Amino acid sequence: MLTHASLRRLNLGCGGHGGNTGALLEYLTLPALQTLFIADFDVRLFSDFISRSAPPLEALTMHSPYVGWPAEAMEADFRRLPDLTDFELYCKGHFEGDGLDFLDTLAASRDFLPNLRNITMHRCSPDRAAYESIVTALTVWHKQMQLFNGHDRGPYGGDIPVDADIVAALRPLAAADGMHIRIGTRDANVI
Repeated sequence: MLTHASLRRLNLGCGGHGGNTGALLEYLTLPALQTLFIADFDVRLFSDFISRSAPPLEALTMHSPYVGWPAEAMEADFRRLPDLTDFELYCKGHFEGDGLDFLDTLAASRDFLPNLRNITMHRCSPDRAAYESIVTALTVWHKQMQLFNGHDRGPYGGDIPVDADIVAALRPLAAADGMHIRIGTRDANVI
């Protein structure tokens, strides 16, 4: 076990699901960590690391774990990160499980992540239910949120259509409080 009392940034992995670089978390305690990028990881090791380190994490970029993350465990892990301001999630290629659970938990509780300002979700290919979760979460959090970025292409490379009522529900949130909302593809923002 290694404790590093002053390490502030850690990048584990290159972004592919080909190994378990997150296994290093089992051997680390990083009580000063502010920024973490983690690609491949086991949920239990991540949970243990967060509990043990209690880091003042402000920025977290992660790929969905290669084994599902139960909603209750996800909520408990994120509640241990009250300083988190920036969250970036790379989904497995479809918007279900982790991304949807995160947004649903966010919408259900104003004290979930009290300092969260920026959310980016990549490769999530949202469907109608996912867009409704995005609208619900941003409706609850729009006064605090500065950026929501959910861009992607569909599972076969085509553009993902966004229903007009979803666009109509999101536009006033961006206009009223100056939140930047990006929905659609990398090349075309529908908001």
